[in-house]
Amino acid sequence: MPPAPICAPAAAAPTLPAVATANAQHMQFIEEALEAIRKHPLMAGVETAAPLDMAHGGREPLTNNKVKAALAANKVPTGAGNFFWVDLSIDPVFAHAPVKSKRCREIADKHFSEPCHLISNITVAVPSSWQQKPALGTQKLRRISPVEPLHTLIMAIHRDVEQENAAAISQWKEILLTTMFTLAPAESDTSVHQLHTQLRERPGVEHELVRHSALSRILDVVHFHQRYHKDLKPPKGKKVSLAKLLSEEYNKGVKLNAMSEPVSELFVERAISIDNRLLQKSSYILSILLDLDDSFGVNGPIDSVHKIYLLLSKAGPAGQNSLKKMEWFVGYVADLFKFGGVTLDECSKGKLVDQNSTKSLGDVILAKPDILAELLRWAQDNGVRSAVLDKIWEITQSIETFREAVGRRWDTKAKVPAAPWRAGLGAAGNQLLNLIEDMVYFKTYDHAILAWALSRKPLAELLETPALQDVLAEIKEAVEEENKEAGVEGAARTQDPESQAMVLDPEDEVSADRVHGLGADAGLQAIVSTLKDSGEAQDVEDLQKLERFMSQARGLVSTYCSFALETETDADLVQHLKETAAGSHEPRVSENAHVLCYYSAQDCGEATSQPHLRTPALRSRGDHLQRFIHVCMQRRGLVHEIPQQDLFALNDSGREGNKSLMLGKFTAIAEAEVDPSTGKPKKAPQLKKSVRCVTAIISENSLAKRVEKVRGYNSVNQIQRIYLVSSKALQLNRHDRLHTANASNRGNMIGPFVADDWEGSDVWKVLVKTKLTLLGNSGARIFVGGTPEKKDDKEDNESESEEAVATGNVKNKTREKHDLEPVLFHSAPTAMLEEILHSYDISAVISNAADGKLAELCLERKIPFWGLAWTQEHIQALEARLTKRVFDKMADSKSKLYKPALRTILDRNTDEQDEEPEPIKKRKRAPKGKAEPKKKSDGEGEGEGDAKETQKEIKKDVEKEPEPVQKKPRGGKNKDDKGTGGKNKDDKGSKDPVMAEILRIAGAAGAEEGGNCHPTPDTQHSTSPVKQDACSDIVVILGLQMATKRSRLLKSKRAVVAASDCTGINGGALALESLGLPYEEAWASEADPATRRVLAASFSPRKLYADIRDWDGEHSGAGDIDFFCAGSPCQSFSRAGRKQGLACENGKTLLHVLKRIHTVRPRTFLLENVDEMLKHEATMDLILNFLKGIKD
Repeated sequence: MPPAPICAPAAAAPTLPAVATANAQHMQFIEEALEAIRKHPLMAGVETAAPLDMAHGGREPLTNNKVKAALAANKVPTGAGNFFWVDLSIDPVFAHAPVKSKRCREIADKHFSEPCHLISNITVAVPSSWQQKPALGTQKLRRISPVEPLHTLIMAIHRDVEQENAAAISQWKEILLTTMFTLAPAESDTSVHQLHTQLRERPGVEHELVRHSALSRILDVVHFHQRYHKDLKPPKGKKVSLAKLLSEEYNKGVKLNAMSEPVSELFVERAISIDNRLLQKSSYILSILLDLDDSFGVNGPIDSVHKIYLLLSKAGPAGQNSLKKMEWFVGYVADLFKFGGVTLDECSKGKLVDQNSTKSLGDVILAKPDILAELLRWAQDNGVRSAVLDKIWEITQSIETFREAVGRRWDTKAKVPAAPWRAGLGAAGNQLLNLIEDMVYFKTYDHAILAWALSRKPLAELLETPALQDVLAEIKEAVEEENKEAGVEGAARTQDPESQAMVLDPEDEVSADRVHGLGADAGLQAIVSTLKDSGEAQDVEDLQKLERFMSQARGLVSTYCSFALETETDADLVQHLKETAAGSHEPRVSENAHVLCYYSAQDCGEATSQPHLRTPALRSRGDHLQRFIHVCMQRRGLVHEIPQQDLFALNDSGREGNKSLMLGKFTAIAEAEVDPSTGKPKKAPQLKKSVRCVTAIISENSLAKRVEKVRGYNSVNQIQRIYLVSSKALQLNRHDRLHTANASNRGNMIGPFVADDWEGSDVWKVLVKTKLTLLGNSGARIFVGGTPEKKDDKEDNESESEEAVATGNVKNKTREKHDLEPVLFHSAPTAMLEEILHSYDISAVISNAADGKLAELCLERKIPFWGLAWTQEHIQALEARLTKRVFDKMADSKSKLYKPALRTILDRNTDEQDEEPEPIKKRKRAPKGKAEPKKKSDGEGEGEGDAKETQKEIKKDVEKEPEPVQKKPRGGKNKDDKGTGGKNKDDKGSKDPVMAEILRIAGAAGAEEGGNCHPTPDTQHSTSPVKQDACSDIVVILGLQMATKRSRLLKSKRAVVAASDCTGINGGALALESLGLPYEEAWASEADPATRRVLAASFSPRKLYADIRDWDGEHSGAGDIDFFCAGSPCQSFSRAGRKQGLACENGKTLLHVLKRIHTVRPRTFLLENVDEMLKHEATMDLILNFLKGIKD
């Protein structure tokens, strides 16, 4: 069969030599494989054999008559044929693009591991003459289909031929003779190219193999211009660019896949520019791109025309310098990508050329050759031996020479090359080489380089950043040691003017002042004073080193920590955040890293634990939590979605009811629209989000140490819930918890954590007057501690004691301006914050500045932190505090910041002290004459004395005529009386407003019936037979008959809106289910934590309260609730509860249930009766009269 194709192509356009060479090598292998296949005995005659027909297990074969009939009917002929009918060489029309040879081999072993057909038909070109006389099998058909799938099939057959797999070869022969063809009419090269381009865009299994990569698309566009439209000109009178005309011609009849870059006017311009500036001028870049294209295809790290062009623009104007930078860039990225140093996501366009930022990762990589030169210059100036520098210069000529000599230290799987020459470098030379590898040939210091690039400072200042100072200092020390041994002591100082300037005069006050400025302890101050008074060389050197370590501590804080005033406008905060390392940080998606946006009301100032409005108020600036969320969003330019890889962690401050309030703040950023019907602003739409709750447990003993000082202490709240909010479900790398035994980050519980001891040395304590300055007056904050005037106010002390325990605020203690107290009493335990950073792969943090705990943890991990501060004084004090903490950690062998040299200096000089200085003693407060809290008698049970006293007070209140409470209470509105105010919920010195309201309603109803207007809830009474019979059922049902209600509800299409208090196992909901009534539960309340977990898992009420008094008033309109069910406090009426009834706190729960019925007015409600309640006659009279009073 003649080898010439039917539709002969025109003369080939010029092809890049490297591409031509690669394709020639590929074709040589294919020709050798075809020759081996033809010679195998089982394949004898297969090239000229006729296709198998249906009778012989084949497919319907193509015949000349069928082809002629289909073409005459303007149809595309399709059918089976001999695989060898098609020309398997590379058509000159497509020869400009490289064949993905390595990818073909991979797919041959993967997809064609066993004999199987090609996924797609082979499309071939037929001329118009075939309409009269088709000629199947007489000449090679010109191939239009991409060549890669066909060559992949040949490689698979060749593999089995070499292995002498007879069974597979026989199957391959049948497949070759039943190959499916599609015959497409095509006369010209243009039409063949058009059809070929479209076939490469066809989605499917072969898509990644045949789709144009960035390199092949560039070559295709350039070839398209040179071959077909070199003389293309715009129509007369129209100003149209050549790129636009080429784009329009290229896209005619071609529909690109959604995964391909559109061939637009801009694309064509950039493709031609890349070809002219890079591919035509640098064989090195072309060879690297060809290798990436061959190995990874469309999944390569530089597979984007726009990405390459933008990087080319960053490299500078056309010229030799920009070409060298691009050669470095391409070689560096390819090297790291091929060996696992970077991921595809890290090489994305957004990371390499972020157009929302002036600098990006691409700038970092392009700057590395200059950084290498600067490091070598620094080494020369600091006395590194010339022989060492010459050797390092030799091996850093290119990436290839460096890898050959040094290898890849970060790749634990790679074999380290033998390097006997490293012994001659010495300690200083090896440290310098390791720094060069980490900083120039890997990404260890990329964050520091990016921060320097964003600062636009000279390159020399990059080496002065804290991230490098300690390493360079160690190299410098090693150089000095080597020079001393070599007899050239002081050579380094002579060469480095800056180093000479750092030699301090013993009489100079700078070092001592700076040490004291860090807030150093007495021991360090004594060391500095001793060194300062000494004139010995060793002491001068130690003083100089201390100064350097202090400078490193300050630099570390300034590099990784940024603070902004919360009183600034949102626009200013967003701009400031964008310009900081934390705000511009891009976490690695491939490593499931996150930017943590942590918010806790307890970090906003000393106040009760409301999540946003009261801590701090800042009402002139809007909602504090919502502002925080919106600022985090706007730094990424987003207004309608949470930034990807941002992880919001909202601490509910121990109040479960804060959940809905906090999560409701995730709203879109938009101007408020006005509702025309009401004239009020519409609510902003909620953001799409994923929420996960993690429960943190605080050690009871550690909390008890705090609140034992609070008068009325009886319980502690050990639970805090942290709501993790992200744009989508969290993707986590599995980690074992740091502080939770036998647990991982897949779980939703952490702890127990030890709350910080307020008297501990790690707690930041300041004078009260200083604390007031730090907090400022930017909002109505409630400061911890009472005033001396309140010290004898027994009523206030008792009424506020429980609030102090519940909120964690230590009130009623006297405070003076010169007292020391923590900056924040109730910030989260350090271990809990550390657990969060560890468990969720946090690589940057945005939060409140608070007392600096979170910033300190970030400094130790060297991850950027941005915090909202209260005042400028707060920022200054916090920076000094953090600097001191960093310096201390540099001397702590357990810390990641540990510097052995600093520890050595401190130990040496501490040992030389004659006696250890006494630590500064804390001033003890003089007693203020406060009365000690009343202790229980030995025989009195817990709460028994209080219960008796409370019983008397309640009886006294009941016997009096109740009056509405009009006076606003000292402690604010009562939780359960939204409209009238009253003293705090357990104010024992006044009437209970709930009881007063219930008595008023019950009394009025009783008067109408002629009964007792003011029934007294006694502890025990006999009950008449009539009363016994009337109340013998276990429930009291008022309202419509349940049968009628059930019939009506079953006919209704809507679900029953139910609610419950003292829910227990939720018998009311179970009853609705048994009746076949669909329902949704508005709220439930249950004190027992284990029961609450069951309720949440089994019934999923919208809101679940731990305390019946925490109800937020939702669904308080009459008729909002169809069915309300409530349990009763059985213990209070039973012998176990000493039959105290309403006289004990637990029994008062029944009053809140009745109040809820009065407020909500449900259509139907059910109350549970309990054993012994009927014997409390006055209580039953109260309940029945109350219910009669509200029945209308």
